[in-house]
Amino acid sequence: MTQFKAYDAKQKAILGDKPLSLTWGKKRGAVSWNAIQMWNASVVLFEEDQCEHDIKTINNMIYQSDFNIKRSNREKWVKRIINAHIQGSGYRSFQEGDSTSWPKINASETRNITLMALTDILIQHREQVKIWKSAKSSAEEKTTEKAEEKTEEKTTEKAEDNSPLVAEEVESWEEL
Repeated sequence: MTQFKAYDAKQKAILGDKPLSLTWGKKRGAVSWNAIQMWNASVVLFEEDQCEHDIKTINNMIYQSDFNIKRSNREKWVKRIINAHIQGSGYRSFQEGDSTSWPKINASETRNITLMALTDILIQHREQVKIWKSAKSSAEEKTTEKAEEKTEEKTTEKAEDNSPLVAEEVESWEEL
């Protein structure tokens, strides 16, 4: 069973060399679920290219027949997850006041977690965020269409209320 642990030297210096646990609070040697879910949602909402790249990395990590390719992709994926915690990249994505009402990860605190279990949780969360994003954008489109219709109706009503201005026919501008 592969434990979820840091491979990068900088990450090991911060989190230690033992298998990592996931926690909702801040704790030495643990990765924050909150930081991971913020990062995961920001990838789906703001970095679609990175989302596709992550899927390729995960597929190579799982299905590649060459062990060296599997290992390098596993290390790359783990590094991305842990960097989300250390660097707080997900939090920076929402600094502009964007909504954080997307679906949250509903995972309990675990002592040790395998990389595959964590990956499954993250993929399911990404799918939920994608569904939420499409529902939100379709609701916004409907709201925009209704607002445009109301604006058009008001403009039409104002035009009908005003008495029509009739310009007299003038043969020559000089006569004015």
